[in-house]
Amino acid sequence: MRTLMNAHQLPPFFSNADIERLPVCACGSVNTKPVYAEFGLLIEVCRDCGIARTNPRLKQSAIQRFYEESAQGRRVFPPRAGTVARGPFPWRDATVRYRGLSKRLRRIFPASPEPQLLEVGFGGGDFISQLHSAGFGVHGFDISETAVEKLRAKGMRATYAESLKDAAFPKDSFDMVVMWEVFEHIPDPVSFASEVFRILKPGGLWFLQVPNWRWINFKTRVTSRLPGRKAYLCKYGYIGPLFHLYHYTHESLSGLLIKSGFRFHSATRVRPYGENNWTALIAHETFYALDSIPAMLSGNRKHLNVVLCELYQKPAA
Repeated sequence: MRTLMNAHQLPPFFSNADIERLPVCACGSVNTKPVYAEFGLLIEVCRDCGIARTNPRLKQSAIQRFYEESAQGRRVFPPRAGTVARGPFPWRDATVRYRGLSKRLRRIFPASPEPQLLEVGFGGGDFISQLHSAGFGVHGFDISETAVEKLRAKGMRATYAESLKDAAFPKDSFDMVVMWEVFEHIPDPVSFASEVFRILKPGGLWFLQVPNWRWINFKTRVTSRLPGRKAYLCKYGYIGPLFHLYHYTHESLSGLLIKSGFRFHSATRVRPYGENNWTALIAHETFYALDSIPAMLSGNRKHLNVVLCELYQKPAA
């Protein structure tokens, strides 16, 4: 097992009372092996289904407390080392990425005047605003009450609850559910997938963007051996185990969702980072270029992408 950044120490915002341990993997297996330690938490991989998870991990109540503080504009963690307080390079701004992706998703529904879409974990509302502009009838869901109030102030529908199930959306409500870097934060992915299946209309689509564990594992093994402060790394660590509770490859993600009744629809490729300094830009572009080599050689981009950006479909009735 490799020890990483702050291997044995939680950030001051959290305490040992915020920690829980799970007895089994999401697939029900106990056959796991520890691979990393970071922030006093372990990352282990299931030998049966391939899902990686943080265990022990932060309780959902602690994570929700962090989100609420962040939504209210309070700084919980210091800025990432090596960054300055300015916006990202214009061509890497998230708005550009969200706008293009929203238009691509809207083209899936050419015959529908206003397909109904739910974004889970919309955060600051940047993606859902672009989805609204692209022609979707949008509804936001978040576990931060402040985030919900802010989205409502922009004139969009939003629901606050402690979980998607507690939101109690009617069955067959939405043509699409969208989650951008959220599913890896979900504490019980199996029951969550069942709830998404329930609220999607027959033939509806679930769009997910999650980090690719295969790539994270490779990047971690390389960068953990390099000298220096590694300013291109996030302040949340190499793997982000504080909030990333599960870590997926295409195979483990599709395996979990197929068991929940979904079928794989398609995958796309995106540059996920909006850097604001040249060090981070060069580092991430290098990783992205390296990722392109095996992707091109194998012809399997959904298998080797830096992030998984995938669509799953609920079968039509």
